[in-house]
Amino acid sequence: MKKYLLFSLVALCACGSPSSETSQPTATTGTAPTTASPVIDEKNGFRELQFGQQRSSIPDLVEMPGRDYVAIKDYQKKPDKEKLQVGNAQISDITYGFYKDKLVRVSLTALGDNTDKLLNAAIGLYGEPTQDKQAILPARAYWWIGEKAIGSYTETGKEGKRGYLVLSDKQAVNEAEKQPANAAGPADL
Repeated sequence: MKKYLLFSLVALCACGSPSSETSQPTATTGTAPTTASPVIDEKNGFRELQFGQQRSSIPDLVEMPGRDYVAIKDYQKKPDKEKLQVGNAQISDITYGFYKDKLVRVSLTALGDNTDKLLNAAIGLYGEPTQDKQAILPARAYWWIGEKAIGSYTETGKEGKRGYLVLSDKQAVNEAEKQPANAAGPADL
């Protein structure tokens, strides 16, 4: 599970828009709880998309540049084709991660007051999360753990607050994290 958390943190660092990559969180340490959250398995994806869905079946995706060093390739929808709202939360960006051309991860970023709204929307969708009590303050971290899917919410900063909701296919992400780094050498993270 520690490898998954490290992978999640790396994924969070890589999930923002290209202009905000350096401001992504890197300071959450903790472990995912073992409490089951079956609702995340029932959803098994985001909106109408399902984990394992072929990339070719999802229209209007644009590959995000500069992510050649990881096994999961990130895409975003064309700006005019993405609804950047979840519940009452205005979302700054949504990133779709594909491994072997199948959807394995969806990452959402909210800013400022929208962070609490994103967390509340996630609670409405997936039920009460388990709080990660090992998160480094002032960060907050929560988990939804299913048999097939996993969700995490991490929030950083008091000023310029950022919230990240990451939904993943457990098995595919575990397989992807075992892949070696780019043959050209280790990634500069």
